[in-house]
Amino acid sequence: AFIDIVDQLEFLHDKCGLVHGDISISNVVIVRFLPSILAASDAAMYQPSTTTGEQLADAPPSESSSGNSPTTTTVNPGIENSLSFGTEDNGLRCWETVQPSTDTGFPHSLGSGGSVIDFDYSRPKHTISAKTSGTVPYMSIELMEPLQPLEHRLEHDLESVLMVILHIARFTCGPTGDAINEVKSSFNISLWHHEPVVGLVKRNKEADIFDIHENPTNFITEYWNPIGHYLIKLIDLIYPGIRQRVMAAGPATCKSFKEVLVAARDHYCQLRSIHE
Repeated sequence: AFIDIVDQLEFLHDKCGLVHGDISISNVVIVRFLPSILAASDAAMYQPSTTTGEQLADAPPSESSSGNSPTTTTVNPGIENSLSFGTEDNGLRCWETVQPSTDTGFPHSLGSGGSVIDFDYSRPKHTISAKTSGTVPYMSIELMEPLQPLEHRLEHDLESVLMVILHIARFTCGPTGDAINEVKSSFNISLWHHEPVVGLVKRNKEADIFDIHENPTNFITEYWNPIGHYLIKLIDLIYPGIRQRVMAAGPATCKSFKEVLVAARDHYCQLRSIHE
């Protein structure tokens, strides 16, 4: 999902000439591709056509837009299989056969995807302004109380993506986890949401991210421990001067960010296959 999100930020920047300006956990969408969603998406691809084709059993003929002869609704190639609820075709498990999550996790392997929403604060890239934007707990450190006008760069959006990932690893514990007992009781990251003074939030972020970089397993839940090493890599990528406690966003690229995400995903999948 986050690979998709970074892809969209890259497209927005390179093809549209914009930066998002307000990446937060509320402005990203993470979707699990449940077969019912796929089937609904496929059903939307049914198009009125005058050509001969298979017709949905319960779909009556529809009138053409020109008011001429009735048309039939035809099936796009390969779609009918995904609508055959209760069966499995081409590896697609239809919604009637999907089982609920168990104590050991979700019994099916489902795809996922991600997207960004809310472009209210997007702006042309290379725009220098004294006004910064963002949702404070996810906002780039460099953009919090800047001393002079500066440019909101793509790297700042990637830094906000990192903040979202840190929140997920800090406060969630997987589909079968027990948040009450598994989420660490420290104030790290929590204070980003409760401190009303932006300058103090900025200092808390600097200290917390430095501590997470030193030992992420002290702060994230057990479910996310396998990717702790990759959180360090992402932090190094965003803050190349972190070992000297310089918390300014460096020249991170979408390509390098995605490479770490892909490596983390592949590592987790490998561990999962070993346990299975």
